[in-house]
Amino acid sequence: MLAGLRAVDPARLVARTLADPATLVAWAPDLARDDAGLPATPLDREPGGDTLLVAIGKAAGGMARGAASVLGHHLTAGVVVTSDGAPLPDLPGRLRTHRAAHPCPDDRSVTAAQDIRRLLEGAGDADRVLVLLSGGGSALVTDPADGLDLDAIRATHDVLLRSGWPIGEINDVRRVLDGLKGGGMARLAHPASVIGLALSDIPGGSVTDVASGPLSAARRSCQDVEIALRRGELWMRIPESVQTFLRDRRSVALVEPPAVDLRALGSGGAAVDAVADEANRLGYSVLRLGTSLEGEASALGRGLARTARAVRDGVTDVRLPACLIGAGEATVEVRGNGTGGPNQELAVGAAVALDGCDGVVVASLGTDGIDGPTDAAGGWADGTSSRRARALGVDLEEALARNDSGTALRALGDRIVTGPTGTNVADLYLVLVDEV
Repeated sequence: MLAGLRAVDPARLVARTLADPATLVAWAPDLARDDAGLPATPLDREPGGDTLLVAIGKAAGGMARGAASVLGHHLTAGVVVTSDGAPLPDLPGRLRTHRAAHPCPDDRSVTAAQDIRRLLEGAGDADRVLVLLSGGGSALVTDPADGLDLDAIRATHDVLLRSGWPIGEINDVRRVLDGLKGGGMARLAHPASVIGLALSDIPGGSVTDVASGPLSAARRSCQDVEIALRRGELWMRIPESVQTFLRDRRSVALVEPPAVDLRALGSGGAAVDAVADEANRLGYSVLRLGTSLEGEASALGRGLARTARAVRDGVTDVRLPACLIGAGEATVEVRGNGTGGPNQELAVGAAVALDGCDGVVVASLGTDGIDGPTDAAGGWADGTSSRRARALGVDLEEALARNDSGTALRALGDRIVTGPTGTNVADLYLVLVDEV
């Protein structure tokens, strides 16, 4: 899995993209050499206008460092917003830095949004804006729409995050409740030349959903969002002020933001490719499970365990030893008051299904190093997990019912703890199957 994390190093990916002549000419031709050759560092020309940077998300620090290494003194000003504990390297003093809360916003999230507004409101057609997006930005930068306040946004986030909804549907709600999301940042930066580079934590690698799409149009109107919340039986659980906001805007049509060049830097797919290459080097045959794995976390863990059993028992044509690798984002419907996160719940679900099964290990890892509101990145399980749990008096099924996977894995010593990694793509799911 370390190979997968190295493949999505944010500073390297941003620097490589900005140093590409075609990218530079498309975004800021007045920064490129006249012959469109590879730009030097610092860049050769002294353009008119300002070069502004906005970086938001758990990988914002590394992404901003990569941009600063290429743009050098041409970088006029910027705002960098990341989460508590995430790496925040030394950056030029003209880049203002913020930390804010995740997964639910706090006062600092609003302060960061206000700083971004101040930065971009004066951008003109001679200016260039570089927007660097990574996962976590939805909470880290929060600009409540007119008529809403932070408390209402926080309460809505909490309901959505406990619902078990897929991240794309959650972001559809967030987009319409926030002035910078759903294309709001693109509207604010217009008429400057804007390019967005996104490190995607979305299953399948979509870039328009990262940070709830500050450069991308909303997909659902307020009326559509209201219908979805009612169908999902969440309508009566969100604050009354949010209900009123959505009802009052039922007839408001979606407005397309100005067109922006938004590019993918890396995703779970890049991490999967790197893990697969490393597994091949170590002598494993590789079965790719896809990069859009979703669903309830413990059920996904049980499914991975069943697939591993089939490979071990020769039901498939995958030779042993085998490495099964995939990426995605599992969800959890919070019913109890325990401690854990989707990656840890997946590991406990796998542990139950692997009881007594030799030669199989299942691991689930959040590439940001954070799984839910815990200090773990995820967890692992094998055929001994259930037996060891019973010996310790730990009931794994009960732990799942209480959403207390973190406590169970801590007792077993089976958590994966990395600390914040400084990157953030989709969660990685690794299954190793050996001959027995």
